[in-house]
Amino acid sequence: MSPQLSIYWQGPEQVSWLWQGEDQQYDGRWDELVDQKQERNLDQVFVRVYLPHDWFTSLTVKVPGGARRVPEQVLRFAAEEQLAQDIDSLHIVPLSKPEKGEMPVLVIERERLSQVSSTLAETGMQIVQAFDAGWFQLDKPVTNDVHIDVDQERILVRSGWILHQIHPNGFSQWFELWKSTEGLGEEPVSIRMTSRDSTDQGRQLRTELEAGGDTLDWVVTPATGLADWDEQCRDSHAAGNLMIGAFSQRKSSNHTALWVPITVAAAFALVIWSGVTITEAMRNQQLASETWDASEDVFRQVFGSDKRIQRPLMVREMDNRIVSLNSNEGDQGHSVLQSLDALSQIDPALLVEDFRFQQNRGEMLFTLKQSTETEGDAFARFERVKSQLESEGYSVEYSASQDRDAVRGKYRAVLEGAT
Repeated sequence: MSPQLSIYWQGPEQVSWLWQGEDQQYDGRWDELVDQKQERNLDQVFVRVYLPHDWFTSLTVKVPGGARRVPEQVLRFAAEEQLAQDIDSLHIVPLSKPEKGEMPVLVIERERLSQVSSTLAETGMQIVQAFDAGWFQLDKPVTNDVHIDVDQERILVRSGWILHQIHPNGFSQWFELWKSTEGLGEEPVSIRMTSRDSTDQGRQLRTELEAGGDTLDWVVTPATGLADWDEQCRDSHAAGNLMIGAFSQRKSSNHTALWVPITVAAAFALVIWSGVTITEAMRNQQLASETWDASEDVFRQVFGSDKRIQRPLMVREMDNRIVSLNSNEGDQGHSVLQSLDALSQIDPALLVEDFRFQQNRGEMLFTLKQSTETEGDAFARFERVKSQLESEGYSVEYSASQDRDAVRGKYRAVLEGAT
């Protein structure tokens, strides 16, 4: 089923579309596109949809070495400890084949993708391909370490397979923190920056980046459109298509429906078995259960009662604590439970959007979000969190950004003396 229509969907009031075989791109509202379809007397239309990048999270997950294809259940297990949301509410899509035990993936909320699909289906439009528009708005760096694209309301940053969308306010601070997190802070970074024009915004950003010691090549280039995106899509053979798994349009036979779940379950069981030995599981079962019960209250205080407990993260902590107790080193080091306890007293108006913990460095990386509908100064709340953590012995860095839906603070906190 080849797409007959390409749509860039940012909401019912902001839609761009291009009919295949035509040159004109239309920009308008959803109801205007529906009217145009009716004028063309089309009953059923196959559609390629591009969705805004701020709906997505891109990350790299660990996968079994040597694997050419990774089952969806294995991907979900591998990505779960990096995500704060309930894993069952998320749709995970690979961006490329595994390489050296790692695979880049895209993550989107299932409900969002389902809503767009249902809206289009109500008017006789069937999605056959869907993509993150960010990957078409920004090329993968070839000769540079990082590619940055500047627009009035957002800045896109791409390094390899990782793509971020940041609000211009506070971008320089976020970029320095991001370089440190990615291990790019020690040497100057080679940056390719693109923008639509040479306004003050671009000049100011160039000055700030070069002041940080980075080298920058700035190119003014027009924005790409749906025709360009479609061409990239064809050249990449539709890599990163969201319409897989539960959203796939393909129908399977009854025989396939029987053996595919069994095969996937067997592969999933093999991965789990290879990661945790039976002997260790039996020896630590009782102590792990007690630790789990004690940590559940703290976890829910931080992430909220509607969040699913991230078992891989907690089980790893239990193993670390058991080894520490058995070696008479129970009072040394720093644990994820201590970090969660430090976050349990944050302002209720702030939501922990993601959380990562590195035990060997005593470091936690997390994002706090305040909805734009919430009353009160988010930046003041971010400062109070910083002061609170510093009073508990943490060295804290953070940057703040704002988009249409929320204000976010990205934190890096290291317990002094833990490394």
